[in-house]
Amino acid sequence: MIRKEDIMTAVPEKARQAADQGAAAWEDVVERVTPLLHTAAERLTPVAEGVKVTAQDAKRHAAGFAADTVERLQPGVNQALAKVAP
Repeated sequence: MIRKEDIMTAVPEKARQAADQGAAAWEDVVERVTPLLHTAAERLTPVAEGVKVTAQDAKRHAAGFAADTVERLQPGVNQALAKVAP
């Protein structure tokens, strides 16, 4: 029969062993994943910079398009507003 005292004595040792195994596994993961993350960052940085430039160009284009549209439609809107009674 297992005694409560035996269990209580074994628990801290088992917890320490589990913590040691977890720490070792974590160190292994970090050691393996870190180079992969560095490689991914090196490859994705130029892509992200290209996307940024494209987004900035699209923003400028959209702003120009919106300004042109407002300029083109404004006279018609003004005429319509002038015809509406206050």
